[in-house]
Amino acid sequence: MNVQVLPTLVQLAKESLLKKENLSISDLEDLPGELFPSLFKEAFDSRKLTILRAMVAVW
Repeated sequence: MNVQVLPTLVQLAKESLLKKENLSISDLEDLPGELFPSLFKEAFDSRKLTILRAMVAVW
């Protein structure tokens, strides 16, 4: 039996934000603060410098 684990809505949102840098920078102000630490870590690990700079400015 093969059980496939589906990603959570939060995981999908983070992936989308990290893929679409231009869209995500304008949307960062609307994100709940509790999402910033995990999103920051993923952006740092993926070396998304544009998003990291925007996150620091908004955070």
